[in-house]
Amino acid sequence: MDKITFIITDNQIKQAILTALSELQIDEVGLRESLVHSYLYLAQFIAEEKAEITRRGQAAILSGDIKHPDMALGETAIKIINEIKMEMETLRDEVNSYLVRKQKEAHE
Repeated sequence: MDKITFIITDNQIKQAILTALSELQIDEVGLRESLVHSYLYLAQFIAEEKAEITRRGQAAILSGDIKHPDMALGETAIKIINEIKMEMETLRDEVNSYLVRKQKEAHE
């Protein structure tokens, strides 16, 4: 059987989530929260190389061994984690702005 590969960008996923959010009924709070969280978690999808650096750097830091062979990656791992946190904040602001805008439009 042939395999079909789809390439979907993060912008396409964002747009799909925003579209789903705009179609929800007011009482669908749980689904709304799940979609908002999904939007935020897109920030955690990072390049494989960054994920590996983060994994190894965190493991080195958590080992408590200052001579751990990957300890030099610790600082880089922290920077990557901070970048992810900042991106999540940006995404939170984006989705909140979208929801406020949609709410205003619904009341006009």
